Amino acid sequence: MKYIFIILLSISILSKAQNGVGINTEKPQGIFHIDSKKNTPETGATLNQLSDDFIVKHTTGDIGVGTNAPKVKLDIRNNSVNNALGIGDTNLTATEAGKGAIRYNGSSLQYSNGTHWENLLTESPAKTVVIATKTNNDTYAYEPGGHSCTNCNVTGAPHRTSAYLTNWTQKYNTTTDGGSFDASTGIFTANRTGTFTATFTFALADGMIRAWDGSANPVDTNQIEAIWRVYNASNIEINSVKCANTFPSDSRQNSGDSGNAKAGSNCTAIFHLQAGQTIRPALWIDLNPGGPKLFDLTLSGTNSIYNNLTIVEN
Repeated sequence: MKYIFIILLSISILSKAQNGVGINTEKPQGIFHIDSKKNTPETGATLNQLSDDFIVKHTTGDIGVGTNAPKVKLDIRNNSVNNALGIGDTNLTATEAGKGAIRYNGSSLQYSNGTHWENLLTESPAKTVVIATKTNNDTYAYEPGGHSCTNCNVTGAPHRTSAYLTNWTQKYNTTTDGGSFDASTGIFTANRTGTFTATFTFALADGMIRAWDGSANPVDTNQIEAIWRVYNASNIEINSVKCANTFPSDSRQNSGDSGNAKAGSNCTAIFHLQAGQTIRPALWIDLNPGGPKLFDLTLSGTNSIYNNLTIVEN
């Protein structure tokens, strides 16, 4: 007990004499000051000299680590050293930890709102936005159908044959971080896992449009489809979205009528894509088998009025 009293008395005398307790320093710059390297002068200390110091200020009780002028309760700012602050996990609930508590749960930095642990918001990554227009008649027939060839380039929309819309003109792309667009094929590849909203439109040129009316067959329904095909990283189709509609009732061929109907379609869908998966726009239309139907290539400036594509990373 006597030794404890002597130690306490010594600290009390030291505090009165020096207005603070110093370890490795005879001139403490706060109520408590540790100078690990014993290299901090009373005045004019450099950031490098302060980098190993721990100081509790007299009047505020603010703690400075690497600084002798803390501005908040715990201030570790010193540009000459590594100032990373390590934060670990806790098994306390958010309620037990109280509002304002911070933890790192192994994957996210979180704070307690008093009820739940919430992820601290971080800067959102740049999102990919692609805008493209189509000013030509190029398609690619990729499945057997009514057209004369398969896996071949076609000028226009082929009869009863699924065909990709190819050779787009990319007008805008914010970043390829989220995904890349190949304008020649129309393929959009997700470069990271995410959700994407994709839409495209097309319209065929004015003129006579009729469904297939074979001599031994009833007249087919007038149907047109805009299609999004979804492929995995091995180029195997894993899903598709079809948006179908019919021609107007006066689009069939009448005797002596050359026709002036316009057929077109559009498709909008939201896709959750894994990195490496792709989407690709396509069409299918029920036409007279006499030949493909050309697109309406009316322009506004350098952009197509009818044939356009937009893909947005959400």
